[in-house]
Amino acid sequence: MITTILLIMLGSLFMTGLGAGIVAYDEL
Repeated sequence: MITTILLIMLGSLFMTGLGAGIVAYDEL
């Protein structure tokens, strides 16, 4: 149960970082 929550948190964090990376790359 705890691992599922942790996995979702990690996934959302990764997706946010990925989105920010794409935006930052697009700005260059």
